[in-house]
Amino acid sequence: GDEKTVEVVKPRKMKARKIESQLVIHDKSDVTGKSSCAGKVDDFIKYFNVKYDGLHDTLMDRVEYKMNESIEAVKASQAQKTRIICMVTNKRTSDKGYRFLEVEDPSGELTILVPSNDRLLTQTFDRLLMDEVVGVEGVMRNNLFIASALTQPDLPLNRQKHYADETVY
Repeated sequence: GDEKTVEVVKPRKMKARKIESQLVIHDKSDVTGKSSCAGKVDDFIKYFNVKYDGLHDTLMDRVEYKMNESIEAVKASQAQKTRIICMVTNKRTSDKGYRFLEVEDPSGELTILVPSNDRLLTQTFDRLLMDEVVGVEGVMRNNLFIASALTQPDLPLNRQKHYADETVY
């Protein structure tokens, strides 16, 4: 009948196996037994606070974010255009296509609606990552902050690239 042949393909010889490892762990960078972090909740809170503070300052270097409000203050100011700097804790798209960000800052949490009719906003929304610190301009309406601009911090992209001294396959 219909016999099928199975061809066994041997893996190629890996050229990298012939190169002896030159991996060195320097005493200064080895944290074995020297870590000040125990992996507790307080350590994570401290990590995210340091991350938030640093990127908050980076966004505040932008002219449009020199004046920004806390989430707590924004919740009190209905229908007034304002800017916040916050950390993304969740992002979701509803069945009807509405895009939402859940964000927080040291003063509280907020839900942001990202309108679907603005292509630049939806592209930025799609690029956002969890725990990313962003600037958001918009208006508070009925417990929902409606975004009119999303700003990611400018991070330097001109770092020098480092390459291996020899070709690695």
